[in-house]
Amino acid sequence: MENKKRKWDLTKFCKNQEDFDEKIKQIEQQYPQLANFKGRLNDKKLLKEYLTLDDKMLDMVDRVAEWAHLHIMADVTDAAQRNNMQKVESLFARIGECQSYVMPELLSQSDQFFDDVIADDNFVAWRHSFRVLKKQKAHILTTEQEQLLSTLSPIMSNFSQIFQSCMYSDVQFGEILDENGNKHELTKTNYRNFLQNTDRVLRKNANERYYQKHEQYFNTLATNLVAQVQRNVIMSKIYKYNSVLEQTLVGNNMDVSFYQNFVKRTQPLFKLNKEYNNLKIELIKKQYNLNELYEYDLGLPVGKKDDKISFEQGFEIVKKVLKVLGDEYLSVVQRAVDENWIDVYPDKFKQSGGFTSGMYKISPVILMNWENQLDDVYTFIHELGHAVRQVYCDNNNYREGAEAPMFIEETFSTVNQNLMYRYLVDNEKDKDKKIYYLCEYLDSLFSYGVGSIQDSMCEDEIYRRVAQEMPADKDTILNFANDVYKQTQADNILGRHIPGRTITMFHYYNLSYYVWQYSFGVINSNMIVNKIQQDPKFVEKYLNFVKAGSMYPLDMLKIVDIDYSNDTPFKEMEKELTLRINQLKELINK
Repeated sequence: MENKKRKWDLTKFCKNQEDFDEKIKQIEQQYPQLANFKGRLNDKKLLKEYLTLDDKMLDMVDRVAEWAHLHIMADVTDAAQRNNMQKVESLFARIGECQSYVMPELLSQSDQFFDDVIADDNFVAWRHSFRVLKKQKAHILTTEQEQLLSTLSPIMSNFSQIFQSCMYSDVQFGEILDENGNKHELTKTNYRNFLQNTDRVLRKNANERYYQKHEQYFNTLATNLVAQVQRNVIMSKIYKYNSVLEQTLVGNNMDVSFYQNFVKRTQPLFKLNKEYNNLKIELIKKQYNLNELYEYDLGLPVGKKDDKISFEQGFEIVKKVLKVLGDEYLSVVQRAVDENWIDVYPDKFKQSGGFTSGMYKISPVILMNWENQLDDVYTFIHELGHAVRQVYCDNNNYREGAEAPMFIEETFSTVNQNLMYRYLVDNEKDKDKKIYYLCEYLDSLFSYGVGSIQDSMCEDEIYRRVAQEMPADKDTILNFANDVYKQTQADNILGRHIPGRTITMFHYYNLSYYVWQYSFGVINSNMIVNKIQQDPKFVEKYLNFVKAGSMYPLDMLKIVDIDYSNDTPFKEMEKELTLRINQLKELINK
């Protein structure tokens, strides 16, 4: 199918530029009404009127923000949409200033006031928000302080834009040569494909060019990242938190010790990861008749790789895999394709990777960069987990309650990806293809289950250094990262580069301490998929979990019988990894 027919439909947010401008105008006319409730939010009737108006304004602002942002993700060089985004950010700042009285006024109310609101059925749509607010009372600012911070908000968010401009506009790789002297354009999207190519000259040139170009910007990227961290550390102090980590966890009813224990409990998985990586390099050496391995050889697939997989073929795989979750779930998946939720194919200035975005009661959208690989099917089924979750939540909750906690978000997506890999591995009869699927599955489990913890350990170190006013430059960041990642790296690999992902990771700009939640999601999903495969009736319990909406994460996990007060989640993860590594060894020895 032509690429043009696989673009997402953004007209559900704004029809065109004229509609965008008109919506901006309407918001500018209406948002000053939010100031009319100042000094009156202790009256529950007026409080409900304010909350209803605030929800209306959020819906209006979300539309223009999504429209501009998603256009930029499709083309980061789009100057017109960047101008639109500046308008939105300016509008956010003005609305924030208009509402600067709200948090101080609400948080100055008594605990009894909060308890009354939470118990009142008139506030059921905002009940969980008030539970969270009650916990944040110790972090109250004055109205004047909130106003000041609101005026600074446009410049406080520039670090992410600087990162995107550098990574997707300035960092261009140009052309590389293969062993026959043919030229190939290298991009972030096709880089992995080149590393899987049997042409060793092409792999080497892709690897060297990729790192060479990034390394030219490492000082700038590191400086920008540290500035972002400094901003977050300052803000956490202003709001009277002991750390940024504490600030990210308080709304989830967790404390810092949960994160620290989680990282500690994953340490046994590091050893398994290293064992697997050493096993895999021996497979690569044998299959490709290589005496020594360089870094650019590590992407070579082992076993029998799939032929190119078109989007349509990938969608058929997705439907077979997700059939286990029932017809209703599958019907939402079908809508994603039929209703053009997806921007499928790569483009020169398009954001790499994949993500899902959306707003309440409007169908979500998915960005992808389809390169006809199994990895694309995995990305697709992963993002569908987010998209279907949004639809289920929207259909079963009020606006405020439709937001499943961000902390739990990656569980929905990794359930899908684990179902996919288990389906492929367990249904494949051909030995070489089974080896290929097993390695892809293990790569995925270790990348998310362990790699994400290592990413978070590096992020945490940057925050620790900044908070303690220690050196935090390019060299200190990369050296620490190197020490972390080498704990799981295969031995005796030549031509290694210091891992630059700590400096070039967009997740650090998106949400602080978010990346470790991928590991949390993988460990949750491993238990959920185990339960689904052991008892098909468990699907109903899982779907109740998908539609649950706003709850504290650890309370929400009780719906699917997951309890982190003991080591069971980690033991089950270790058991699955060990099982699959042993399965791989048995296939090799046949």
